[in-house]
Amino acid sequence: MHVIVRSAVDRLMYEQAVTIRLLSLAPPDAWQRPVPARGTTVAGLVGQLAADEEALAGWLGDGMPAELPCAPAESGGSATLDSALERLRAALRAAAAAAGQLPETLPAGPLAELWKRAALFTRERDALLEALPEAADDAIVARWKKAPEPPSEPRLANAQSDAVAPGG
Repeated sequence: MHVIVRSAVDRLMYEQAVTIRLLSLAPPDAWQRPVPARGTTVAGLVGQLAADEEALAGWLGDGMPAELPCAPAESGGSATLDSALERLRAALRAAAAAAGQLPETLPAGPLAELWKRAALFTRERDALLEALPEAADDAIVARWKKAPEPPSEPRLANAQSDAVAPGG
């Protein structure tokens, strides 16, 4: 895959891994805690994150067309922590697999949107930490919490693909 697409997928993988770490540190009763900044519960927010990633996987699988899919609103209320975490993991695997099928050339689709969608978890970081304060002291979560907001678009906008040319 093109280096810009790979950087967005790498970013998404890192952010999802830390989000899953944060959620795995939550006590069982935290699943129904309110997330006031989002007007939902932790379960509802995680359900929406999973739906957003599933939509991302579909968009990448379609070759990043100009029309962007919108994820349906998810209640997430009936999901268990284990099922929601597995849904997140499955959605990431699907998005990475779809990205891997993109051509080595720079996709014609809106790269800024890909980059924005890769920041999915960063946009929800503060809301999740507010709802799950017990996870904030974990070393991995604390490092993520201190990380600066990522740039609004990839710094590699004019980068060439790092794929090996035919015969090379």
